[in-house]
Amino acid sequence: MSDKVSNLQPFTRENAAEMGRRGGLKRAEKAAARKAASVPDLDGVLLVLDRFNRDELGPRAAACAGLVIARVAAGEVPVRHAGDAAALVTALVDVARLEAGEATSHVIAARVNVDATADRVRALQEQARQALASGAASTAPEHEGSGS
Repeated sequence: MSDKVSNLQPFTRENAAEMGRRGGLKRAEKAAARKAASVPDLDGVLLVLDRFNRDELGPRAAACAGLVIARVAAGEVPVRHAGDAAALVTALVDVARLEAGEATSHVIAARVNVDATADRVRALQEQARQALASGAASTAPEHEGSGS
């Protein structure tokens, strides 16, 4: 029997509080280790800043967006749902556009006259009816004479 299995102790009234406390401490240690591992290393960040020219950010972001798209399409990168890949690609494309001095979004404001819109819809409907009627007339089978 392995040491792990032989060291197991059942919870009892006497040891439940102590076991719960030890389990909580172990979870806190693991959480602290995960947090420490996720914090970027300052030396690594400084190395990146020294290595790469700021002027290359836009082209690199565009290339990275293309690479992500290609790897997702090839099935090399698992995606939980389309939103994950879309958000990453959108962010990379936005960086590339910003660095190129382009807009990341465009907005249009339009005022629509309700009466003019309704008139236009009615006119389009009438055009469609006429087109259907003329099409039906031209495709109707022609009858031959009465046989005389």
